[in-house]
Amino acid sequence: MREKYRENIAYLFKKVMIDNTLEWEEEGTAFWCNRESKKTYSLDPMTGVKLASDDELIKTTTQLDFKPHDRISFTRTPRNDANYNDFSTIQTIDVKPYKEKGNKHRTVLYNEYWITVT
Repeated sequence: MREKYRENIAYLFKKVMIDNTLEWEEEGTAFWCNRESKKTYSLDPMTGVKLASDDELIKTTTQLDFKPHDRISFTRTPRNDANYNDFSTIQTIDVKPYKEKGNKHRTVLYNEYWITVT
């Protein structure tokens, strides 16, 4: 299948169970994606102050098993430093149908994923 978004290559690091502890995979799975900045505002009810957060929206049509709390990086071998600057954690995943099955040549449903990371 031809990818719809091809601006960046990102790497998905799945959360796995190793020796009864949750950790992330050592090697990431590469996929094509586009990145967009998304600024969201919320109101703190106690103080009445507007709070802003910079999130990033990653759009992809690569058919991987994305789950919340997995990590995404834009470098093949990210450094695991104290601030986790090379990793972004998946917060929400919005799944949209991309190419629906039903055609005689298409027997699988393909999805488009809009992933919000922080």
